Formats: sequence, structure tokens, C-alpha cells
Amino acid sequence: MLVSADPDIVRGNKNAILTPNVVEFSRLAKALKIDTETDPTTACARIAKELGGVTVIQKGSVDYISNGEHTMTSDIQGGFKRSGGQGDTLTGALATFLGWKKAYTDKIWE
Repeated sequence: MLVSADPDIVRGNKNAILTPNVVEFSRLAKALKIDTETDPTTACARIAKELGGVTVIQKGSVDYISNGEHTMTSDIQGGFKRSGGQGDTLTGALATFLGWKKAYTDKIWE
């Protein structure tokens, strides 16, 4: 993940959404000097806060979504095996929602 090498790329961008996999999440935490072992339930929020409000989606058996100020948790059981491409589908859906938000705030619709 490019952001692990240079977190300033997204720092402070409240429209940015990161969807790191487990390895990418670990690298991002390490780059930001955030310990994920002590309290893994708050790691997502601490990373998002350190990045200045960037939304981070930490995927796993329990998913955490945080912008550093508010954190949502989803512990609904899904499939036992994730199919290839689900992360791409998630990213596409998020990009669509961000596009709609931009269109709405720019008032391109009546």
C-alpha cells in the first residue's frame, strides 16, 4: 500500500477511504508507529485519527470502520471463505458513493 510508504499522501483528506487487507493494515500501523497488539479493537480508530480523519475500513472476522472520531463495528457472520474480488467490489461501491456525494454537494442535481 502506497500510503504505508508516505502517509502524508492522504493525511487530513476526510474524503479518503482506505480498505487495507490484514498485511497492509499491519504495515500502515507500523508506518504510523501504532501498536495494534495492545488493543486491537481500537487500532482502526487510532490509525484513522493519526491520519487526520481519513476513513479506514479494517476487514476481518469483526470489521471496524472509523474516521478517528466515530467507529462502527460489524460482527455479522459472513461466508466462511471470502471470494476473490470482494475487495474490488467494496472499492467500486465506495467510489460510487463518493461520486454521488460529490455530485450532491456540487448541486449538479435539482
